[in-house]
Amino acid sequence: MPESGIVLNPGQADDLRELLDDVETIAQWLLHAADEIIDDLAQTAYRAHFHPRSAAFWLVEDLVHAQYRLHKALHPDDGSHEQDHQDPRQDTRNQPNA
Repeated sequence: MPESGIVLNPGQADDLRELLDDVETIAQWLLHAADEIIDDLAQTAYRAHFHPRSAAFWLVEDLVHAQYRLHKALHPDDGSHEQDHQDPRQDTRNQPNA
């Protein structure tokens, strides 16, 4: 069975590339942000969550992984750009304290 896909016109493809670049910028900033920034994100976005800081970490992790997967889908043969995109499984930031 053939895989279904999404067809984008050139303008939409450029918008998606730009969005992925923006997501990467925000995700990398959050991965290296001070604890106060992560705490503020956690309290703002996940106030009702049983552990807001963990939810904020999962959000950042999801951003990194989604950006990585979509970048690979858009650039399957782009080995030279590969070095600019860290594999999200190699994240160096520690998870928040439980």
